[in-house]
Amino acid sequence: MHVAYHTALDVGPAAGKQRLCPLGCKLRECQRPAPADYIVAAGVGAIGFQHFSIVWHADLAAIDEDNLPLLAPHLSTEHYKEDIFWQGDGRLTTDFMILRREEGTSVMRGIAEAGWHKKMTTESGQIISLFSALRGDVYKPDEVVNLTDGSFYDSDIRGQVTGHIGAMWQMPFVNYRQTSSHIIEPTVQVILAPNTSIDPRIPNEDSQSVEFDSTNLFSPTRFSGYDRFESGSRLDAGFRYIYENDNGREASIFVGKSERSRDNEFFAPGSGLESRQSDYILDLDIKPLDWMSAQSRMRLSQDNREVLRSETDFFASLGRVKASMGYVFLDRKLSSDDKERKEARARMSIRLTDNWRLDGNIRYDLFRETRVKNEIGLSYVNDCTYIRLGFNQSFTRDRNIGPRNGITLQINLRTLGGISTKSSVYEN
Repeated sequence: MHVAYHTALDVGPAAGKQRLCPLGCKLRECQRPAPADYIVAAGVGAIGFQHFSIVWHADLAAIDEDNLPLLAPHLSTEHYKEDIFWQGDGRLTTDFMILRREEGTSVMRGIAEAGWHKKMTTESGQIISLFSALRGDVYKPDEVVNLTDGSFYDSDIRGQVTGHIGAMWQMPFVNYRQTSSHIIEPTVQVILAPNTSIDPRIPNEDSQSVEFDSTNLFSPTRFSGYDRFESGSRLDAGFRYIYENDNGREASIFVGKSERSRDNEFFAPGSGLESRQSDYILDLDIKPLDWMSAQSRMRLSQDNREVLRSETDFFASLGRVKASMGYVFLDRKLSSDDKERKEARARMSIRLTDNWRLDGNIRYDLFRETRVKNEIGLSYVNDCTYIRLGFNQSFTRDRNIGPRNGITLQINLRTLGGISTKSSVYEN
């Protein structure tokens, strides 16, 4: 059995404010909490290693401290056991937290989920995966606002149970030529789950944003947290083509989308998942030379194939220097102010010696013609240690949180853990 334990003590605003999107604007789909103003975090994990971290973030701007949440404790465990049933592997995940505010919503939450997974390959090369999960949640919320009349719901214990079963089929077709190979791999996944509705009495602290892309197309749930889960049955499909030759040249394309049995109210408008038919996902990767590559990630509207979001990056590696340049586009449909967002970004890393590296990056808003963020850092790396000292500037503004200058020190001992400290000064 493999067991992982994680504990955390966090002091800071775990939720409650909108997060600025990567382009410095507020998106309808980016209702994430803003970065914490005061954080003290400690954690311990164990799968052959230990980890300890402390983060301090000082905010000198005027803020309403009564609305800042205190998250303590936050405990999570993961247990894995091989061959528990029908040659499949088992998983047990638990999560417990208490989040308090002097004014506003507070909540105590306990989660337990048991899962099972089996992967098998047939003689013809088909890859079949079977999986299932059953989850139970218990909430004790306080001062949750009823949005219909502005009153507070009763502070009673709430419970909910959900689960899913599913199967994934993959079939890679490989065609070998004298100096190259072609791989075509279709993937189809079916997930059966009950249709449920949002319980307005349960606050949403950690699942306020979903970014639909190829990394979570086949995930049982697209939410990163526990306060919301994906309900309803759905069909996911993807198609990947890969070209490789003996000279190291590579190219690939991936297209995918999802279709569910009904509309899902859990997903906000603009997420690409709110309707029965999801938006299309398109990934392009190319490596024309050993030292150069490019990739593009796009989301296309399921109505007219219009590009709603795209991220394109070019990478180069020449000796001791690694560099990248990128471009990000967001359609106005994803923006709360009904305006397009365009951003350019660049990053460079120079290996000064075998152990010392100098790196820097910049992000520039092409729509507002202003910088979004700058950062420069000096790091030391060896087999056992990673140390980095960085200076960063953020030029975005969100209500009373203005542009800032920050210094970050990160120390990681690969077998023992790490310490990270941050200090920032904001402009009012």
